[in-house]
Parts: sequence; C-alpha cells; structure tokens
Amino acid sequence: MAKAKTYEQAQEELASAKATRKECNEAMAEFLKENKLKKGEDYSGHSDEKIAKKWKKLAAAQTEARAAVTAAEEAEKALKPKAERASKYEYPEDVVTADDRKKYRAKMRNAAKAAEAGEKPAKKEKKAKDAEEAPAAEKASKKEKKDKKKDKSED
Repeated sequence: MAKAKTYEQAQEELASAKATRKECNEAMAEFLKENKLKKGEDYSGHSDEKIAKKWKKLAAAQTEARAAVTAAEEAEKALKPKAERASKYEYPEDVVTADDRKKYRAKMRNAAKAAEAGEKPAKKEKKAKDAEEAPAAEKASKKEKKDKKKDKSED
C-alpha cells in the first residue's frame, strides 16, 4: 500500500485492507470446510502435500492481510485531526503544566467571586505574637500528654 497523505486516503486504505482481510479469512474458512479440517490448527505438515501447500499459502495471505490492516489503522490514527474543544479559560503562555492550569483556574474563580461580591479578596493577617504563641501552646500540651503516658506505663 502507498503511504496515505491525508486522513481521507488513510480511511480508504483501511477500508480496502479490511476488505482484503475479510476475503482471506473467507477463503481460509472455505478451504477448511472443503477439506473437513478444523479451524485454528496448523496443517503445514499435512500428509496430503496439496492441502499443506494451499494451507500455507492461505495462512501467509491471512497474516499479510492482518499486518496491512494494523499498518493502515496506525496510519489513520496518526493522520486523524485532533478535536478542538472550546475552553472556558484563556491561559497565559507561562501556564503550561496541568498543575499550573489548575492553580490559574482557582485564581480566576476566586477573582470572579470577589468581583461578584463587589469586594477585593481580603487576606487575614495574624499578628506575629499570636502566630508564635499558638504553636508553642500546642507543643507544650503534646509534651505534657507524652509525659502522662510515660507515667501511666511505668505504673
């Protein structure tokens, strides 16, 4: 087969390859039925040389047809145009990774909510002293709990 240049040509080649494969499979089925042979067995070493020779020829044609279909499917897949989806967001050029896009969308949603409310998003700032005291209090309580556990286990 010639290499397809367009997606439509690739589709035509795939259709013809599938038709060829179907013909080969039908010829093999007919041959097996005529000679009362079972499907799926290897008759290349059959006692009747004519049967063995014809079976080899048909099996080779089947294998070749299957390979042609696989190649045509790959060519069609490579030439298939990508679907363009409408995007809700227009990303800046510096936003490339999935995480960056996720963060950008979250930022835009928050900005939209703030604009809807008519306010700017206000950040709450804690005083430095309050921020330092809270973790210190937690650490002390954790240490006390540890000491209590040790005392109980020693008893």
